Amino acid sequence: MIKEDKKRITEEQKKIEERDNGEEERKRIRIEEKKKKDREEEERERKREEERREDEEIEEDNKRRLRRYQMMKKRIEEEEELEEEEDRRTRQWRRGKKENQN
Repeated sequence: MIKEDKKRITEEQKKIEERDNGEEERKRIRIEEKKKKDREEEERERKREEERREDEEIEEDNKRRLRRYQMMKKRIEEEEELEEEEDRRTRQWRRGKKENQN
């Protein structure tokens, strides 16, 4: 009877240990899964931050290009105005010269 009791107690202890080991394993797996999810979230956040910086760089580059384009356009318009003014003066001078000849 004592042998049977010891055997039964030993079997129950084994069951308890197996259950505890199973719970520890599940706990370890949950912790690993959480760490994996955290790493994945950090990676996604890093990528979002990198994309945001790239977008900002592109936006700044576009602003610089627009300003450069606007300056070139303004310079061209000013040159055209100067040419028109010079042509107008040349025509007036020629008219004045013709009138003096007549």
